[in-house]
Amino acid sequence: MKFQFEQLQYQEDAIKSIVDIFNGQEVYQSRFTVTAANTAKKGAQTSAFDDLGYGNKLRLTDNELYRNIKTIQQQNKLAISDPDEAAKKQFCVEMETGTGKTYVYLRSIMELHEKHNFTKFIIVVPSVAIREGVNKSIENTRTQIKKDFNNVIYESFVYDSKDVTRIQNFARSQNIEIMVINIQAFNADDNIINIKRDSTSVAPIELIAATNPIIIVDEPQSTTNTAIAKAAIAKLKPLAIFNYSATFREDDKPNMMYRLNAADAYDQKLVKQIEVASVVPKNFYNEPYVRMTDFKATATKVTAKVELHAIINNNIVPKVFALKHNDDLRSLTNNDVYRDNFIVSEIGNSANPFVQFMNGQYVTQKEPISNFPIDEVRRLQIRQTIKEHLDKEKKLNPQGIKVLSLFFIDKVSNYRTYDAEGNPIAGEYAAIFEEEYSKLIKSPVYRDLWENEIIDLDVPVSSVHDGYFSIDKKSKASNKKDKYEMYVDTSGKVKKDYDTYHAIMVAKEDLISLTGPLANLRFIFSHSALKEGWDNPNVFQICTLKEAGSSEIRRRQEIGRGLRLARNQKGERVPGFETNLLTVMASESYQQFVDNLQHEMATEGGMKFDLVPDQFAVISFLDEKGERQSISKKQSQELFGHLLKEEYINKRGKISDKLKLDLKNKIVSLPYEFQPEEIKSQVYDILIEKAGNLNVKDRDKRKPIKVRKEVLLSPEFKELWDRIKYQTRYSVKFDSEELIQKCINQIDKKLFVSGGELIFEKTKVAVTEGGLLTGEVKTQMYRPQHETTFIPDIIGYLQNEVSLTRKALLRIIRESKKVDMIKRNPQFFIKHCADIIKDVMKTFLVDGIKYEKIGENAYWKMELFETLDEVELFEDRLIETKKSPTDYIQWDSGTESQLIKDFENSDNIKLYAKLPTTFKIDTPLGNYSPDWAVLWEENGEKKLYFVLESKSTQLDSELRGVEKGKIACAIEHFKELDKLDAFHQITSLEDFQEKI
Repeated sequence: MKFQFEQLQYQEDAIKSIVDIFNGQEVYQSRFTVTAANTAKKGAQTSAFDDLGYGNKLRLTDNELYRNIKTIQQQNKLAISDPDEAAKKQFCVEMETGTGKTYVYLRSIMELHEKHNFTKFIIVVPSVAIREGVNKSIENTRTQIKKDFNNVIYESFVYDSKDVTRIQNFARSQNIEIMVINIQAFNADDNIINIKRDSTSVAPIELIAATNPIIIVDEPQSTTNTAIAKAAIAKLKPLAIFNYSATFREDDKPNMMYRLNAADAYDQKLVKQIEVASVVPKNFYNEPYVRMTDFKATATKVTAKVELHAIINNNIVPKVFALKHNDDLRSLTNNDVYRDNFIVSEIGNSANPFVQFMNGQYVTQKEPISNFPIDEVRRLQIRQTIKEHLDKEKKLNPQGIKVLSLFFIDKVSNYRTYDAEGNPIAGEYAAIFEEEYSKLIKSPVYRDLWENEIIDLDVPVSSVHDGYFSIDKKSKASNKKDKYEMYVDTSGKVKKDYDTYHAIMVAKEDLISLTGPLANLRFIFSHSALKEGWDNPNVFQICTLKEAGSSEIRRRQEIGRGLRLARNQKGERVPGFETNLLTVMASESYQQFVDNLQHEMATEGGMKFDLVPDQFAVISFLDEKGERQSISKKQSQELFGHLLKEEYINKRGKISDKLKLDLKNKIVSLPYEFQPEEIKSQVYDILIEKAGNLNVKDRDKRKPIKVRKEVLLSPEFKELWDRIKYQTRYSVKFDSEELIQKCINQIDKKLFVSGGELIFEKTKVAVTEGGLLTGEVKTQMYRPQHETTFIPDIIGYLQNEVSLTRKALLRIIRESKKVDMIKRNPQFFIKHCADIIKDVMKTFLVDGIKYEKIGENAYWKMELFETLDEVELFEDRLIETKKSPTDYIQWDSGTESQLIKDFENSDNIKLYAKLPTTFKIDTPLGNYSPDWAVLWEENGEKKLYFVLESKSTQLDSELRGVEKGKIACAIEHFKELDKLDAFHQITSLEDFQEKI
């Protein structure tokens, strides 16, 4: 199989954006009339020739170049460069991983030669891995390029310090020459490239520099990220430097000429859609857990922050603590799991910072303390990855698409080790993989795969997976002719360097072929070696079997290995999200992964989800002469400042709800110079892209309410208030034995303790200018076999939560039928026992409650209403009133809204008030605030005073237990005050009238 390369429109745009920089230096009328062999044509010579060879020559002035640069940037809606910046002749092309960046710059080389007669090019890469990938791409595209460019003659080679003759040929050739070199080859003065040779009397670097090569820097954030590397590039005396990357550093991307960022690529479906899955542990709180989250060292002190399981309000929650010497984790967390001498004895500042405890245990940033069954999590991750893989095999294999899965692991030894003779020995992950794969592939769900001979069950499981690690090169197990027989030479030995490295890093076509020696290989395990420089279009699953953040591999680097669109057996791209879905099995929750991925894209990848000061420098407009002009960076920064002043954004550029509302209503305040419609519409487009969802509540539409003093100070309201204002206290009488028996019965009836659970979650992710958006989350629960040996002081915990004696609690636990469930999950047992006992006690307390007035001087003052004066409330939930102490009342439900209208229209109701939430009645179930105080008048004489609770239902069965209990307590409270049934629960005015 050979990859087919069709040139897509966005790739043509990227190529044109580079080639057109040199407009005005054309040599040929068209691609077809004159070939690249006519480089010596008289009067059209643009190559500089001396005794060293042929080189590139630029005939354009800086002003001519700048005019071209400005035109291209305007067309591509990019910020316009300053003339001084343009004169440096460094240019940037940003292309999302997987969109054909290498193919684009290779074709750009050919276009630059054909249109401008440049012949000398050097591709500088950051690593051997990327160098191999680039070299492979050159070979893969050679046939296509020769066909498209009239059989142009060009040579390419990888720089080899031992082959100086090749450097001489590079300088003297009149044809296109492409050298591929990794930065390490010439970024030190003592490297061979910098040493003069006897045969030429010059150093290889001088020979190269004489040609004024065009330099293409692949991944500049890794290649030229040091002063030494930049100096080495400068020694080459380049005619121009072109930087290509998906992840430019914000402070190092001069003269951006073309941009296709992650959001653009996703929107145009040029890469796979991302789906994030994760295995989230739940209810594993019964063992000591310590994870170091941060470590800082100064000349005077070291500090370490750790995440612990703390008990707060009877709930176990992860909480970060800053530790110092002699801190007791048990005291910090109120959690008995740390009772075994978890006292800080040392905080170490070394290459691997640590915190040690008096029990001898220690924690580092890579090694947490936990008895959590991580092996169960890893097994489930592997199983789910295999399942996702086989599901896609069923769908895609009939379309001629072979599915690959990639595993990133924490330690090489977890997958493979070697014996003394260098023979491989399967590690833990390899063993788990083979167990789970063998189970799943024989499942009836995947019968189609082996019945239709898509997958051969007779093939050993060991042949479907393999790994590439740097240690492999040191092993002695180099003969793999059983697996790679087509690469065996005539002596019967495997060809030089052909091993798993070659299969993964070089033989990409063979790896996705359904025939040949690699047909069975579908699952690849690797460590940091694949962090960059390798990807394969048919990777559909990426699984990280490691702690999040525990290695140098970043999330964006990981997903980059599988973003390319899939290819079929003809080597053709297969577009569309229905085919191209990359499932990332994360080692953290899906939400953490998405949040951290967005953070990496913003901080390391230059993807700005919030506004930046230069954001509007992409805007262009026609001036009075009809010439295209652009907003300057200064004007853009001034607009940013205006938006900040208007509180549309914060200092970091984060968009506020106020801006979203004004965008929605098309009333954004803009400076005068941005008011012309052509400019204004572009500003709106940028703001809407960054704002994302405009469905935000209109928080600006608020209205201040005012207190009506004439109502508040009226004799009628004073009389009403005097009836309800007094405060009370309560006492409770209940039968202890009955309470204990009721608790036992309810525990037996309601308590079920499950062990720890693993929750598998999965959601699709959309990449937008405003951020990463997650979709519907699908979940599935698994229950591993795991019991704890740690049993805390259950009675002591319960005593802290419920007001019962130790003796009573012992009886409740011992006599319940659920005592054996303690070992499953002690913390869960304690929490739910406490909840059940509290619920039972609430019923007993309410049934036996009695209120008494505290005294004549303990009462609520009418000043409670005065605190409402000028309070701003949502206008769309306000109703104007005439009979209330406030001119407007905010309703909280449809029931309340109708009641207010009915109160206003009823002649019987002379005045009423929605009671402030600060008006509270003390109950055993917590404070209670009633809804309404009402003065009812009949026949102009009889006056009745009521406190009302408005609910949408009268049925006790439809009210929550706590709510029902509080209402029962309120009835008793008001009975004590008025000696009458002055408190009622109602649903409407009619309901109220029936109760009077």
